[in-house]
Parts: sequence; C-alpha cells; structure tokens
Amino acid sequence: MKIICKTAIHCLITVTVVKSVVLLVITIIWTRIRSANNEPKTFNLCKTCNAVEGRQKLFVLLHRRQVQTKDIFYERIRYMVTGAVYQMCDSHVHHTRYVQAVGITGSKPVGGLYQLFWNENGKTVTQPSIQHITHLQDEGEIFIRHAGLYTVSSRIAIKTNDTTFDGIFSHFYYVLSHKYGTRRMLGERRTTLDGRYQTFSTFRSVYDLDLHDRLSIVINKPEHIDKQSNDNMFSVYFAG
Repeated sequence: MKIICKTAIHCLITVTVVKSVVLLVITIIWTRIRSANNEPKTFNLCKTCNAVEGRQKLFVLLHRRQVQTKDIFYERIRYMVTGAVYQMCDSHVHHTRYVQAVGITGSKPVGGLYQLFWNENGKTVTQPSIQHITHLQDEGEIFIRHAGLYTVSSRIAIKTNDTTFDGIFSHFYYVLSHKYGTRRMLGERRTTLDGRYQTFSTFRSVYDLDLHDRLSIVINKPEHIDKQSNDNMFSVYFAG
C-alpha cells in the first residue's frame, strides 16, 4: 500500500513539473510574438502619410483648376452672349407666355375669306418655350396651352394705289375651340381703302381663352396685303 502511494505521488509531481515547463515555454513564445507585433512600423506609417498628403495636394490642384476654368468662362461670356446666358441662368424666373409671329408667308381660303400663314423664322419669337404657347406655322394658328386672359394684337400692311377704291378691308380674329368644338369670330377691324399707297390695319383686344384654343387671323382681300413688309405681325400675350 505504501509503495502504491509513493508511485502515485511521484507521477503527480512529474505531471505538474511537465505542465509548468510547457506553460513557461508557451508564455515565453507568446511574449516574444506580442513584443514583435507592438514594434512601430515607421516605414509603412510614413508611406501611408505620404499617400494621404499626395491625395490632398491633388484635390487642391483640381479645385484651383476648376475655379480658374469657371472664371475664364464667365470672363469670356461677359463679352459674347450676355443676354442669352443671363436668361439661361435665370430660367427659374417666371416669364410671360408670349408669341409674336412676324411676316406673312401665304393664305388659304376658308368659307369665303382667307386665313393667313405666318413666318416661323426671322423675328418670330416664342417665350418661354413652345410648351407654354405654340405657333403652328402649317396651320396659321397660335395654340393656347394655358387658359386665361390673353392680349391679342396684330398689324397688317395694306398696299393700294391711286385707282384702288374698292370698299372695305376686313381683318378678323377667329378661334377654334377645343372645349366647345366650334369655330367662331372673336372680333373684326375694318379699314377703308382710300387709294393711299400703303396703310395699316391694326387690331388689339383682350380675350378670355380656354385650354387648347387656336387663334388665327382671317381677311377678306388678300390681294391688297403687302407680304414683303416687315411690319406684318400677329402676337398673343398672356395677361392673367
């Protein structure tokens, strides 16, 4: 019994010593690895700093070039297309809906009268865009895209001579109504043909127009129109 106990004690002591040695070895190895990892890597750190500093310099350089480019752009356009540029930059500002067609290109017969066609180019103006009010050149009409009050005005150059005494030149405003499906006369202006070489039929009025109404000018004597005159004009302004 005593021999067994002594053997067990010796085994326990041996196992404890072995464990202690193994633990000590592990501790020493772990300490060395930890120390190695904690050493500052100066080379890598400086490399990272240099990369960041390089990016910052590049950003500053690009920003300066953008500022210089913008300054050059505005300096140039100041002497080139000032009005157009300011209109573009101030596009958020409300612009009155407006069409002014200048120049007569022809006419077509409509129920014993003649509807005029107007020039699309030259001095003809549409603002702010055709999405607000539209000149339909092929139809000889101005298309209303927003209901409201509109000032309608026109001027037609009449060419006569000393032998022209054939009555009255009539100048009408007509509207083709999408709402009611009808075409009706809005107003008439009459001019007496008295033999003068040239006179003008001028007509201006205000109308309450509906969405998708189409305005046109109709006359009774197309042979007396001076189509070459730059004074021929048909305009529609939004009044409220």
